[in-house]
Amino acid sequence: MFHQILSSVVLFSSLVFMTNGQSCCGYPVDAINVSVMNVTAAAFQCSEPISIMCQVTSFAFTATGIAGFDGNGGHKFDIIEENEFQIDGALICNTNSEQWHLEKFSKEYKMFRCAYKLPNGTWITP
Repeated sequence: MFHQILSSVVLFSSLVFMTNGQSCCGYPVDAINVSVMNVTAAAFQCSEPISIMCQVTSFAFTATGIAGFDGNGGHKFDIIEENEFQIDGALICNTNSEQWHLEKFSKEYKMFRCAYKLPNGTWITP
């Protein structure tokens, strides 16, 4: 009898997890570096789209871009999209991989920041 009750509890728990459980992406934005976004880390729920905007804030930079980080602890990043003065985009969560991609692009990342291009062509993410 005990095993039957235990099996029922495990089965019920599994069904609740499968119907209510949703994979979530971690919050993908380093808010210190992003000019504007629609969802703060404190208000972030699970996997809703996040709008970000990056803009040149100094004459020391020749362009701005959205940088994607793979999340493997390194400082290497890809410039996903760039523009001379301002760039914006929507970050979309893939709940299967628990990673994010910029709406118009398929490559996924764990973290995004604004990047700035120096006159010598080097990109930085302060």
